[in-house]
Formats: sequence, structure tokens, C-alpha cells
Amino acid sequence: MFFVGVLSLISCTSNSKKRERTSTSSTVVHQAKPKKLEDMLIESKDSCGTRVAVSKFMDAIVLSNIMNLELHDAGTDWNFHFANSTIKQLLDGEADLTMMVWEYHNNPTIEKEHPSLKFISSISTNAREGFVVPEYTGVLSINEVKKNLDSFVDTIYVLKGLYDIRMETEQIVKTYNLPMTIKLCDEQQLLSDMVRLYKNKKGFIASGWYPSLMFGLMDLNMIDRPDKKASERVDINIYATKKWYDSHKKEAAMLKKIRLDSEFYSMALDVMMKNRNDLAKASKIIYRTKGAQLKAMVQR
Repeated sequence: MFFVGVLSLISCTSNSKKRERTSTSSTVVHQAKPKKLEDMLIESKDSCGTRVAVSKFMDAIVLSNIMNLELHDAGTDWNFHFANSTIKQLLDGEADLTMMVWEYHNNPTIEKEHPSLKFISSISTNAREGFVVPEYTGVLSINEVKKNLDSFVDTIYVLKGLYDIRMETEQIVKTYNLPMTIKLCDEQQLLSDMVRLYKNKKGFIASGWYPSLMFGLMDLNMIDRPDKKASERVDINIYATKKWYDSHKKEAAMLKKIRLDSEFYSMALDVMMKNRNDLAKASKIIYRTKGAQLKAMVQR
């Protein structure tokens, strides 16, 4: 009955160097002015239900909307709301559950660091995070960026809120003596800057992750960096407060059954591409298409 989803196309192929990269079509859809962020999250019916903290990222919004639609159909309701830091809301007692958390991806050690929290499950294990460059640069590592500086602009674009990536970027600039400055962006600005440079065939390096709409807008390579390969996968996790988990074992058991594959990602990304300025509409289309399949998954 309960659905948690992550949206994007994850397509991994081998290049001539036998190194894994990700690439998707680069068709850019021109649409009307995007709705306000607050209008993209489908309204919850019950403000007293389970409180779900939602990150202010496009894929997290659609993820939460689809889950909310499934709850509506199941005759129950949870209260979804935006949070600048979803884990902090759990720790502060302002939320009961959150999804798509990357801070503790491959080894969910959050329970050791914060005994009041509970790891529920990993809904996808084929995600990535790190840095991306346009495929047309032919670059596949930070070291190759250094060797091809003439092909790159002198700015590294980093998403605000990704503290570990920002710290790593600063260290990379220092270690490789890169003559680049760091620009911190929100998601819309990050995509806007990337697409602008991409259209002009400029080389750039940016913080990247997938599932992410950026891989639908552009053909990108996720690149190697010091001590980490682009092919390394990370988990996308669900966490709750231990108090909620102990009193909602049935719901937690359902959440543990969710696993999403590339077929789902591909369909969902296509819908998001066509409706990315109205994520509530995109969520409803995806749910109409895949809702029955998802019900079967959690009821097995």
C-alpha cells in the first residue's frame, strides 16, 4: 500500500577505456515558467499523521508525491512537508520519517551515531554521487580535467547543501592546484548554469548525482576523483525515528519491500522531462502508469 520511489534513468555503458559512465539523450524541453516549489508538493490531507520530511530536490519531491498518492488510495494519509535538513528534523522531533538520504549511503551507521533514529531500508543501490562533466569533453577523471584545463571554464558548480561534496571540491582544487573557483548553487541554478554551458559546448565540472534530471537534460560523464571511482554505487535510504518505527511495524515492513529498477526510472524520467515545471502533474502521471505494479510489490 505504501510507495517510496526515486526517479531517473540510470544507464551504464563501457567506453573505449572500459570505464563505466552514464549517458542519456539530451533533448531539452522548453516549457512555461516553473511553479513555486511549495505548489509542487501534493498537499497532505491529515496534518496529524506520520510526518515525512522532504528534501527540496526535484526527484525527492516526485518521490514523496507518489507515496502520498498511494497513501490516499489506501485510505490513510501522512503529512509531507519540506525540510532544509531532513535528518535534523528527525533528530529534533519535527518529523517521523524521511527518504532518499545520502549522508549514510553505503554503510547505514546512523543508528550508532544517533540511537534515536532507525534505518528502514535501501530502496535503490545503483545511485551515484560525485562530479560530472559533459560527455563531449571526453574527460573521465579529475586528473584528466587538470590535463585539459583549456577546454573548461574556470568555475566548479556545486549544489548547496552537499557539505561533503563541497569539502571534497575545496580539497581537490587545492590538491590539483586547479585555477578554478567554486560556485554554490541551488538545484534550479545548478541546472540552468550547466544547460547554458552545455548548449555552447563549453567544458565544465559540477557536482552531480543520479537519480537526477540533469542526466535527462544533458549527456554527461560521472568521473573518477581521488580514491573514488565513478562506477561506485551508493544506496538511497529510508530513515525514521526509533519511536515511530517501534509503533509502526506494519508500515515499516511494507517500506522494506520497495525496490526500483531501471525500467521504472526510464519511464519516470521521461515523464519528468515533459512536465518538469509541474512536478505534481508528473507525479500523478507516473502513479497512474506504475501504481498497480507498485501495489503488487508491497503486498507480496
